[in-house]
Amino acid sequence: MEICGREKFDSIYNKYKGRVFATALGYMKNQYEAEEIFQETFLELYKQIDKICLETAENWLLTVAKNKSINQLKKLNEEKDKVENLEEGREAIPSNMYGNLQKIEKDHDYNELGIEIFDELYRENSTWYTAIVRVYCHGEAQKKVAGEMGMNMKRFHSMLFRARGWIKRHYGERYRDLHTTDY
Repeated sequence: MEICGREKFDSIYNKYKGRVFATALGYMKNQYEAEEIFQETFLELYKQIDKICLETAENWLLTVAKNKSINQLKKLNEEKDKVENLEEGREAIPSNMYGNLQKIEKDHDYNELGIEIFDELYRENSTWYTAIVRVYCHGEAQKKVAGEMGMNMKRFHSMLFRARGWIKRHYGERYRDLHTTDY
């Protein structure tokens, strides 16, 4: 017999809250924005709870979190486009406002790189992706994650080392370039 209503919501929330937050943070690279996506995702679940099956809840939640994150990043991209359209009129922009516009543009570029890194990491090795997101994005204890992934700590550390090495080899130079670029 399937549970329903508040009990069903609580069960799904408690089981998947970590994965939803990790997904949002993986896309947004900003804890505040990830929390907003997290809340919006579970609000949507609350509204749709009677239509959601327990068996498909995880996929539904992760898809909603991903889509909401992508939509938010599109809004950020639109803001970046507005900034670029103002480039011709820089002299008319007060210097403190221009600094804020530069920050928005740089944050957007970091977000775009982060999305690309996480998408490619997932394609390269979904186990690496899961470990990296849970440990470094969501802040879960390595020992807990290793245990849940069926690994001893030595093997888990070795896997994290390989995953970080892959990221550095494929994206280290672009990250350094972005980090040193003046906007």
